[in-house]
Amino acid sequence: MNYKNVYLIIALILSSFLSTVSPANELEELFSKNIESSDNEVRLEKNSEGHRYYSSIMEKIETKYSKLVRRGKLSPISGSVKVKISILPDGKLKGVEIVSPNIDADTKVNIETLIKASSPFEKFPDKLIKTTDILEIITTITF
Repeated sequence: MNYKNVYLIIALILSSFLSTVSPANELEELFSKNIESSDNEVRLEKNSEGHRYYSSIMEKIETKYSKLVRRGKLSPISGSVKVKISILPDGKLKGVEIVSPNIDADTKVNIETLIKASSPFEKFPDKLIKTTDILEIITTITF
């Protein structure tokens, strides 16, 4: 099976999330509203379908973090960590990778535990299901 990877890179800029997707012709229709293109990147605006999907994932991770810390099942994490989250079309987690260098082992385990406990996520939006086998989100999570 050939996997069509879509890299969704999310950045926090001026207190609002902006998303960047590497070009994939199949995704143009999904993200055709509210895009700006420059040098092989597409920037999604806040009200796009891709941004709403990303926001739902981040909200689920934040909610799970609060619950796990409150219950004493996860140590509080401080700072920012860049992670890559790979998601299958049905919302199941395929993998988690810590992208930030120099992260101590305990923090790495805590973040991987948090993201695994937060899954499964919502299934892909219908148009994304038709074109994407794996969605890889690279984002910085600040605790």
